[in-house]
Amino acid sequence: MADVNDTNRCRDAIYSEEVADYIVENLANISNLENSQNFICTQGITGKFDMVYIPITEPITTQIITNAYRNLPKLYGLMDTASLEDMGVYRLRRLPYLELYGTGTLIGVIDTGIDYTNPLFINTDNTSRIAAIWDQTVREGPAPSDLSYGTEYLKADLNRALASETPLEVVPSIDEDGHGTYISAIIGGNIDEKNDFSGVAPRAEFVVVKLKPAKQYLREFYKVSDGPIAYQDNDIMLGVEYLRRKALELGRPISICLGLGTSSGDHDGDSNISNYLNSISNQTGVCISTAAGNEGNTGHHNSGNVDIGAYKDIELKAGDKQKGLTLELWSITPTFFSVALISPSGEIAERVPARQGIDAEVTFVLEPTTIHVTYALSDTATGNELIFIQFDNLSPGIWKIRVYNDSNIGTRYDMWLPISQFVDTDTFFLEPDPFTTLVETGTTARVLSVGAYDNKGNSIYIASSRGYTLSNQIKPDLAAPGVNIFGPVSKIAFGEKSGSSIAAANAAGIGSLFLQWGIVEKKRPVMNTSEIKSLLISGADRRAREYPNQEWGYGALNAYNAFEGARKSI
Repeated sequence: MADVNDTNRCRDAIYSEEVADYIVENLANISNLENSQNFICTQGITGKFDMVYIPITEPITTQIITNAYRNLPKLYGLMDTASLEDMGVYRLRRLPYLELYGTGTLIGVIDTGIDYTNPLFINTDNTSRIAAIWDQTVREGPAPSDLSYGTEYLKADLNRALASETPLEVVPSIDEDGHGTYISAIIGGNIDEKNDFSGVAPRAEFVVVKLKPAKQYLREFYKVSDGPIAYQDNDIMLGVEYLRRKALELGRPISICLGLGTSSGDHDGDSNISNYLNSISNQTGVCISTAAGNEGNTGHHNSGNVDIGAYKDIELKAGDKQKGLTLELWSITPTFFSVALISPSGEIAERVPARQGIDAEVTFVLEPTTIHVTYALSDTATGNELIFIQFDNLSPGIWKIRVYNDSNIGTRYDMWLPISQFVDTDTFFLEPDPFTTLVETGTTARVLSVGAYDNKGNSIYIASSRGYTLSNQIKPDLAAPGVNIFGPVSKIAFGEKSGSSIAAANAAGIGSLFLQWGIVEKKRPVMNTSEIKSLLISGADRRAREYPNQEWGYGALNAYNAFEGARKSI
């Protein structure tokens, strides 16, 4: 067995394109992975999950068959393309007996990084409001304790950088995209009266994780082109664990925002990352807010019923620019399906029989497209069936996926394409279903899952992902403002952005206010995600609709109503 304490070797493996990453629940299960005797190192979190790094010696599709799809990292993208008054925040600030600004709390952001030189994150004495940054992309500096990669920058480092004429020479951590900076400002940026801007919790401090890009072998496996930003969920899980540990070290409560998402998986909140978030969300002093996603109007979900012994053709339009694509078909046990494929020219690739261990290559005479069909008839966590389909050199036009019902009970199937950032806009199902389009981690049971609405028009954001989960659990929990929300696009300029990640940021800011009131001010010393979610649901605005519903969950977030309910219950 490899020396897992060899930090340099582990760091090299984590960045290497010749090493595959896996998520394993309990290290004892490492023997289930092929070539496990050659694993290089592990990174563990909360005694439950381990990130395992193993040299690549076989096709990745083999791991879907021999192990479980859940062990394979999924690729996450950013969930976006203001109103503090509408959420009741300004009403709270006008109450002299509350004074809620996030004082004494931490805000945790896992994203593209943060521009620590932006005035929105600097105190009046030119010191930083950021307690720590873990930049997973910087390999030269000291990594956080018990982690083997990236570089950790503490407040003292950031203060030295801000005092320097060349701050990036002291702390070379930057946000190339700007998404993480925008999200952070929405949650807790300074009050800027000149530009009429304020974050929800402007006196909280930040702990930030800048994610490293996904490995190329995973981009190729999921057919994600080189353009879109993509991250791995194992790096996200380690980022959350870093935030949790840092909050414990600093002795402060933390409100964590996850403005990322993926359409990989069965959309039922039972993935490794969901199980991990569930395990920590009930810890005292932790609030986790996640984006519901922006997949409601993309045409990337198709669902329906196929009679037992019959088949149904599902039409998929492939755009001219779509050279590669993945598609996932899921069914809830004991229902099982098999598939055949029909090309745009009408050529039929015969039905691939549904047998565990099948990884079939399908080719055509009249099309250049090659298709791999992989069956995983019993996902280890759920027992559900997964049919994983990969298209290479995809011909444009109308493809048909012929779905056969091979079971003697049950008729329901669901199909998903990747999130919109990973797919050309001209690629979609011709008969889409806008519901059950929540991204992971928006399906996670115990976190606060947030959809986006337009507070000016009091209407749901057209792209906001809809519920419920695959097993009909109520998600999203709430909707928050997420359309044309004012925020920083540079150090000196402001603009507007939309998306459910913006809505999740607003909710995370509210989480910080609750943690100040409950933990810092000792009104509710054991406050956690579940209690904050319950209070927000109780205080939500429910405006002339039936609740809960698949667009709004239990209603629109209203912090003032929630705090009034919490105060009266003391």
